[in-house]
Amino acid sequence: ASAASGPFYCPGDNKLYIDLSFYQDLQYKLNAPGDFPMAYVVTHEVGHHIQNLMGTAAKVNRLRQQLSETAFNKYSVMMEL
Repeated sequence: ASAASGPFYCPGDNKLYIDLSFYQDLQYKLNAPGDFPMAYVVTHEVGHHIQNLMGTAAKVNRLRQQLSETAFNKYSVMMEL
């Protein structure tokens, strides 16, 4: 993925990808300076790794095949939160 996609977790290789220019965007474009906003972003992505390890991501992905897009979106949002 390109840097434009922002920080993300890749379940294929179990790694977090964070373009450090995103930190600049947090500070200057989103008016979120300091360490906490970046820590929040990193923690969110680590959460996706934990979901992958625990099988939660796989369960939600299986629902994609079984549910309408609207119904699946509910589970997708819950997983993001």
